[in-house]
Amino acid sequence: DCNTVRQSDYLMHQAVVSTQSTGLLLESTSVRSRYVDRHYMSIQDPNEKELHVDNIATAMHVSWPTLVSCVASPILLFIAYRLQTQSEKRSERSAAVTPSEVLFFPDQGLQCPRLNSWRGCLDPKCQFKHNPQSLARLEAILKSATVSLEVCMFVIASKQLIDIIIEAHARGVKVRCISDNQDMDGAVLRSLRSQGIVIRFDKSDYLMHHKFVVVDNKMVLTGSYNFSRGGMGVNRENIIMVHSRHIVSAYLKEFQDMWDLYGTKKSHTTSEKA
Repeated sequence: DCNTVRQSDYLMHQAVVSTQSTGLLLESTSVRSRYVDRHYMSIQDPNEKELHVDNIATAMHVSWPTLVSCVASPILLFIAYRLQTQSEKRSERSAAVTPSEVLFFPDQGLQCPRLNSWRGCLDPKCQFKHNPQSLARLEAILKSATVSLEVCMFVIASKQLIDIIIEAHARGVKVRCISDNQDMDGAVLRSLRSQGIVIRFDKSDYLMHHKFVVVDNKMVLTGSYNFSRGGMGVNRENIIMVHSRHIVSAYLKEFQDMWDLYGTKKSHTTSEKA
């Protein structure tokens, strides 16, 4: 990140400046010491010599705490710089090796709603599935959003998932949607717009065929899966969840580029009121 780089550069700069300052101070101290020694040897009166010795520290103008501080400052700043750069490298490695998660559809069945409760399901005759199902996992991730949801889907037609997006918007999550123009006036999309959620459409002669969601600027969900009824329960589909900072940034840029493009008069995109 730019801020992190600036912070590292600042620490290194401070270490260099402090080191240079310390060098100048020590050089000045050395010159003064030679001057004091010569002056001391030239004094003939014993009383004046004693007075001169008592005032050496004043003549030097450098106290031990000041000297120690000047010597220690560049060392501490250099250590801070090294720790900062090592932390950045660890973050890079962590982002690179963060395991991604993959979901496959269709599910074997509906997941038991009590599966993730603290007691679990205690009904021996329960007809629901008692192993994690992909749709339940997808819903949980969408519900976990606290900051933003950027939804870019070729088809947005699943009321079940749309309701989750509307709930996120209602609790203050920033929601933006982009879709193709095939179903601009569908009932599901109308329900989104009626809640104040802005949708922009590609109305060109070509397809806006992306299928991805960015959650809280930290995670990308992408794959073949559409927010459609077929995607939920019939089609063979997949979603991969990626946490890499660099990949998330790339998807955010793509989303923003389309958002700006489809918001122009030339695109004549949506029924946005704002």
